[in-house]
Amino acid sequence: MILTASHLLRELRWVPPAVIIIGSMTPFLNQWVIIRVLTLPLPSRVYQRLEERLYSNYQAVVGFFYEIWSGVEFCFYGDHIPDNPENTLYLSNHQCSVDWVLPEVLCVKQGGYGGRAKYILKDALRFLPLYGWYLGMRGGIFVKRNKTRDQESMIRGLKNFVEKDMPVWLVIFPEGTRYDMRESGSLKRAKSQEYATAAGLPPLQHILMPRTTGFNLALEQVRGHFQAVYDLTIYYEGYGCATAEGGRTRGPPPDLFGFYSGQCSKVHVHVRRVPIEDIPTTPEEQKAWMYDAFLKKDKLISSLLETGSFPAPRFTHTLPLSQCLLPLVLLALSVGVALSHRYGRRWMLATVMIFTAITLISGFKSRLRT
Repeated sequence: MILTASHLLRELRWVPPAVIIIGSMTPFLNQWVIIRVLTLPLPSRVYQRLEERLYSNYQAVVGFFYEIWSGVEFCFYGDHIPDNPENTLYLSNHQCSVDWVLPEVLCVKQGGYGGRAKYILKDALRFLPLYGWYLGMRGGIFVKRNKTRDQESMIRGLKNFVEKDMPVWLVIFPEGTRYDMRESGSLKRAKSQEYATAAGLPPLQHILMPRTTGFNLALEQVRGHFQAVYDLTIYYEGYGCATAEGGRTRGPPPDLFGFYSGQCSKVHVHVRRVPIEDIPTTPEEQKAWMYDAFLKKDKLISSLLETGSFPAPRFTHTLPLSQCLLPLVLLALSVGVALSHRYGRRWMLATVMIFTAITLISGFKSRLRT
């Protein structure tokens, strides 16, 4: 009976983060409205800094559940991420929804500014309730596989970072889609390997061939705005099974609910910090650099599957409780108070409906413009 109760509690560990993270979006968006209204007559930089701090506090709460509540062990390898904030291009392999959380939390750790993370996003995410419109409003760049229009959109977004002097981690998942270990992803994996073979390159086994458009444009348009490229390789341990030879087989990574419920025991993160001066200047050289970076990722994952760790010095990079405790308490209290009273529940429902409508209208207007 005790074991059953313990297992049930573990399986339901996702409930508190789901309630607080999703529920707190309504008080968060109402706070954003207040900041936006009060800063209208002030210089845009005042709004930018306040909004960044507000979003950083929200991401600190997400980081608490991601690192502390989940009980997952985080193993970092390679180069240390500097403590001082810097502008960077963030590259990573892409496997699941949990990948989106890591750069936000790393931003919080680097000086407490999680609000610096900006994304190059699939156009369909414009319609994500609450989040889609907000991510676009705060600098996210949406693309939809139309080369000419996508380049125009990216150039506008990139130049906006410079014109407004935005501190930024520009997050790019160069594969363009998730690497899917399931049968449904076999066609993507096969096409990626066929493309590599046709180009005379070694096919990648554990990741997909990278696309370089966003990376090339960022370097072409605003290279001087960045200090470095952070090249991360991520592997989720928990689904993999030991083999007779002592190695591991790779299974599908967890979704967010599975992550909080114990389906992932470790996250292995290899970090490579490359100064922007060391990145090639021509598109062809950058393409070759990107492929070489992904070939290294492929070899890193192969090594981990054989040995259980990446072949690099390991270090800890924890999220201080002091950075997330106060935002967590305030957001949890705001959600609790709202849910405990019928007017609070109506207020939350009204906020969701209003901002969902704004998201849909904004998404359709953007579609019409393009």
